Amino acid sequence: MKGSLLGGEQRVEFALERVVADAVVQLFAGLHDVDHVALVAVAPGTPGQIYTVSDAGVPVWRTAATASSGPTATSGTYAARPGTCTEGSTYRVSSGARLGSVYRCALTDTWELERVRAPTSVVPVLYWDAERVADLGTGGAVITWRDESAAETLSLASNRTAAPTVGSVGYGTIAPVSWGANSGALRSLATGPTQALARTLVVVLSSVDVSADRAWAGWGGSGGSARTFALRTRTTSVTGLSFYGTDPWGTGAVPTTTTPTVISARYTGTQYALRQASLSGLSWSYSLALTTFGAGTYGLGAAAGTLAGIVVGAAAFDTSTYETTPARGDLHAVLIYAKALSEAEEEAVGTALAARFGP
Repeated sequence: MKGSLLGGEQRVEFALERVVADAVVQLFAGLHDVDHVALVAVAPGTPGQIYTVSDAGVPVWRTAATASSGPTATSGTYAARPGTCTEGSTYRVSSGARLGSVYRCALTDTWELERVRAPTSVVPVLYWDAERVADLGTGGAVITWRDESAAETLSLASNRTAAPTVGSVGYGTIAPVSWGANSGALRSLATGPTQALARTLVVVLSSVDVSADRAWAGWGGSGGSARTFALRTRTTSVTGLSFYGTDPWGTGAVPTTTTPTVISARYTGTQYALRQASLSGLSWSYSLALTTFGAGTYGLGAAAGTLAGIVVGAAAFDTSTYETTPARGDLHAVLIYAKALSEAEEEAVGTALAARFGP
């Protein structure tokens, strides 16, 4: 009997608690003009989330900032670039393959290359990069190009019957630009100090045709090769330079496979040197040690009354004939500086380019 009474007391206490709870809920519901209140269990969210209501009216945990909240600016590896994006967002590749590329979300979930940042804090007067034209697809004709240092669109020379084309990816993720038979050079007026004597030409190239003298970049007078400083290759073991008055050649491996090589041609105003390294190992060597000009050698810069020009894919451009020693092979990048880079600066540029064009 006593046990039954105790059980009844517990049932009464539970009933009273429920009545009081219902009364409190009804009181608050009445204060807020709510006709019905449903009590539901809410699972905890994760750090950085807020509890909100979806468009369908369902309570849900969401991150505090989502793609729908507006454009974002993020960075990381190229492989980690988001597959979706909000219009106006940007993504900068800060390490690894395609280092320096900045992409903008032009349309929802559509990334486009916006610019390519210089490899180091030393800014070139001209920066030509193969990724700018890679979206043409393999075999696409390259008739215009962009100077990444000045955001200018430049054009192909008109005295050749063919244009360079986008090649196939043989190393890394960026397809090179291929110069074939009778391909024209890419040219522009110098965008920097045209009379500067000290300068450096840096190229990344591969699959070079070694059957003849080939030139890859030049800066100097616009009429023929006069007063031009150019970087050239000749055979499997010879790289060299071209000056007005002298054409020094040195011993240095020319890439004949799909592994690119970075070559740096340096001119101080009185001395010149040629240095290179394979991107796969970055072991630097001199093919032409720092050498002082002999007596009677002419200096560089635009000749009196002419404009200085920068040429990619040849030593120089001459409107009356063909380009001087046109390129044949695959070119990945050309950077031209209005100063003589130090060894440390050359190596820093090479390290960045090795990451950019690497796998």
